[in-house]
Amino acid sequence: MSMQAVIMPTDRCNLRCKHCLRSQYKDEDLSLNDLRLFLSEFECNLLGYDFCLTGGEATLHREFSNILEILGEYDFTGSIVTNGQNLEGINEIVNYKKIFNYVLISLEGPIASVNDSIRGRGSFEKAVHAIKILKANGIKVHIRNTLNAKNIDYIEEMFVFARKLKIDLLNFSIIQPCKNGLKNNILITWERFEEAKAEFKEVYIKYPEVKAIFGTRNIKKFFDSEWPQNLCRPMDDKHGEITLKPNGDISLCCDLSDFGFNSDMLKERNYQKLSHILGNIKKNCFEEILKNKEKITKIILRRRREDAFWGRLGENRESICENCKFYFYKEA
Repeated sequence: MSMQAVIMPTDRCNLRCKHCLRSQYKDEDLSLNDLRLFLSEFECNLLGYDFCLTGGEATLHREFSNILEILGEYDFTGSIVTNGQNLEGINEIVNYKKIFNYVLISLEGPIASVNDSIRGRGSFEKAVHAIKILKANGIKVHIRNTLNAKNIDYIEEMFVFARKLKIDLLNFSIIQPCKNGLKNNILITWERFEEAKAEFKEVYIKYPEVKAIFGTRNIKKFFDSEWPQNLCRPMDDKHGEITLKPNGDISLCCDLSDFGFNSDMLKERNYQKLSHILGNIKKNCFEEILKNKEKITKIILRRRREDAFWGRLGENRESICENCKFYFYKEA
């Protein structure tokens, strides 16, 4: 069995991006004891040594250097998702660079006017500064660009930017139909997204020196192949990932842990609500947590098969994440 340990050190963030899935930013940090227990159980159950730090903004944890030190003690290597705004945190990553396979920087445009209109004034300059520090210290850098109405016309320019800074991987994805995206009027249609994907293929050929990928996250794209398909890592009951939240809860997916939800976007009421929480690292044995993961994953895959068969995956539920959100969302 091989699984990724997704760790959310904190819910706090120093940006309020217009497309962010998060709806709340609690002032809560993961305890070092909970982290040690989680990694120890991960190790004892032979799940692997691959981690991903995410958030919130992971570098804002009040004991961030201790988080990295503990990961090194357990021989884990992996990645971190960061907005690159916290210079102190970037320097800590450099100090512990041996545990990082790469650093993923979120950047929404090749120039400040585009990126900052989504992520906030001054964020582009800080992110570029962070990228240069990481590259100067021999750390691989990936860029994640979430395509939306404000940046979807800058795909080729992103390739040029990535080539200039010698980015190791340029990763394009689509904005999810969350509350923030709807409120800020930056959602795009699947048709526009498909047009962008066609443009990506042309630009990819034009810039062969830039390694890049383009994710659709559209369930219908997988219908032609043999079902079931997991479509994303959390939906793999034998491999995939599980997420440790700041309060010690273990979630099936870091996005489900706080996915800005808009119930108006559903045409039908969801009577099949589930819980994405598999247990708590302080309260539940790890064997029970893994069994819950396997059970919930099987339920979700079965429901996807049934809903696909009966034609219930229209509009927003064509999105992999939106479909999961439909199954897991709990009304207040």
